[in-house]
Amino acid sequence: LETPDGALLLMNMGVAKRAKGLINGALEEYSEACRVRACTGTLETANGAQLLNCVGAAKCDGGDLQGALDAYREARKIRERTGTLETTDGALLLRNIDLAEKRLLPGMPPVKRDPDAYPI
Repeated sequence: LETPDGALLLMNMGVAKRAKGLINGALEEYSEACRVRACTGTLETANGAQLLNCVGAAKCDGGDLQGALDAYREARKIRERTGTLETTDGALLLRNIDLAEKRLLPGMPPVKRDPDAYPI
């Protein structure tokens, strides 16, 4: 499993566990996938950003809104560096950031929540 394909498999196992409501199990799979991506030098890719988006979604489901935002923001940085923010997956990421910020900081306009936020 110490390959980019192994990381993808681990991420998909996390997605399946999250779909069953097994948030801790999903986070364990995502954590291992992040470790593999870091070891293989593929965390700083669009696939790495997708993985971090999954981490954020699971953390959000588990009530860790700050942890979710941290993962989403790291994914955004990667998407900006790789030129993949203005894609369908990038748009989903920006939506997830906005939803998490609204839950964490209700009543704050987007500009106040994230000074880097901008419309697609």
